[in-house]
Amino acid sequence: MNKNLVYRIVCIIELILLIAVMCLYCRYDGVRADEVFTIGFSNSSRTTFLSEGIFEQDGHNGWLPGDYIRSYLSIDEGERFNPIVPARNARADVHPPLYFIMVNVMYSFCPGYAGALPGHILQIIWGIVIVVFLYLITRRIVKDKIVALITPVLWMLSDVGFAMTTYIRMYIALAAMVLVSLYIYTLLFEDGKKKKTYVALAAVSCVGTWIHYYFIIYCILSAILFGIYLLIKKRSKDVIGLSLSMVAAAGVSIVVWPYSIKHLLYSDRGMEATGYLASTDGSWYTALLKEYVKLINDSAFNGRFLIYLVVFTVCVLGLFAVKKCFKTKISEGEATYFTPLGKEICVYIVICMIAYLAILFKISYSCKSTYTIPFFVMFDIVLVTLAGKVLCSISKTGGEVTLGAIVAVLGVIYLIQNMNYTAELYNTRKSVASDIVANTADADVIFINEEWNPTADNHLYELQAYDEVYMLDRDSLDAADYSDIIEGRATDGELRLFMDPYMPERDEIVNDVATAYGARDTEVVSWYEYVVYRFVK
Repeated sequence: MNKNLVYRIVCIIELILLIAVMCLYCRYDGVRADEVFTIGFSNSSRTTFLSEGIFEQDGHNGWLPGDYIRSYLSIDEGERFNPIVPARNARADVHPPLYFIMVNVMYSFCPGYAGALPGHILQIIWGIVIVVFLYLITRRIVKDKIVALITPVLWMLSDVGFAMTTYIRMYIALAAMVLVSLYIYTLLFEDGKKKKTYVALAAVSCVGTWIHYYFIIYCILSAILFGIYLLIKKRSKDVIGLSLSMVAAAGVSIVVWPYSIKHLLYSDRGMEATGYLASTDGSWYTALLKEYVKLINDSAFNGRFLIYLVVFTVCVLGLFAVKKCFKTKISEGEATYFTPLGKEICVYIVICMIAYLAILFKISYSCKSTYTIPFFVMFDIVLVTLAGKVLCSISKTGGEVTLGAIVAVLGVIYLIQNMNYTAELYNTRKSVASDIVANTADADVIFINEEWNPTADNHLYELQAYDEVYMLDRDSLDAADYSDIIEGRATDGELRLFMDPYMPERDEIVNDVATAYGARDTEVVSWYEYVVYRFVK
């Protein structure tokens, strides 16, 4: 088969796949957990954290208008295209401000809108950056354009790629900046690069640091490892150039955002990570290692690593059998599978990948794909490179086409699966939201909030539909007088109660509220992460 024709076909398939995945991304319009804080953090000039604004308002719990929550989840005219708002809010958080500034820009195009679509569009933009640089980096390693195209396809089909592009947080931007930085390093493998390449590396290092502090881990590791490579190659001038670019990046980062020092040295998460790094207690390593192995299987292979391994092995054996039966020779192209510096770049990526995961393994207090996403983008490059090398070693053309065919088949299966999953998620979410906010015009709400409870954060999105909400924090339950809270509420309508279904005091609270309200009927409206009761007089 004509090589250019195959390349064009794969390009068309990849374009269709990218459009299909983007359509899937845009279908989900709910807001989950930290996404509530992402949007509010970026857009609200009145309160940094929604819970702070509620529980500190007038020094006590109280009834709040639904507009209070809506204003947190949308952007007002005075806050549009205003980077000062997210930058000021970021001083109180453990994340740097640049991603929140980008969210502010996206929501500035639609003031008053309280939903997920502008955030998803931002994620898709970062997703395109990842797709482009995955291809460019793989192309720096292998000579074959088809193999290089497969890398971004596998990323888009992986669970971590799909999940991170639907999640309105800064982690996909972190992965994108890691890839941009890595691409610059692949250029620096060539001797005689100009000074502007080191300037670009310094600039990218600054931007990555302003997006997420975990970029610093990768930045330091990649610079040290590349510095060792330069010393081995006796490129002393480049060692100086690399050192100056890193010093400049660190200096500019701190000058522009000096709060990073406070976040890294004095925040709970920063000190916690430092403590883990210095700790010699390894009793919990085994359990965490098992979690990481499962995470890699689930995130990179959608929980089907053994199935994919069997499929790949069958293809390898099949190609080998065909070669033997027809006595075809291994193409001379085997020796030229890698570009001149391809092997060295691949080894460098492998070492960076392992080193990053090892450091993360040491400092992480939990195992999450959000924190390991830089590992996954590097892992994707290495995986495709090695798989392509094995197949192309057996049959130059057949190996490339077979690898593409495997990815295409898995892609169709996964797309269908994800369409079903996304449709189910979307419809469930829509149904739950409809159940929760049904007849909201005549309903008041008591919301029992547990501090930093993700499900509580999640349902703040639904609470914007109500006219008035009483936010009661967990610490105030014992002192709560439901008679005073309910007095004069919902005289012509209904009263709702949001609370954790697993809260030990749930039945007692429901009975107390029903008694204080004088309810003649109590029923469950929804049971999805949070249980919602309806009381009718």
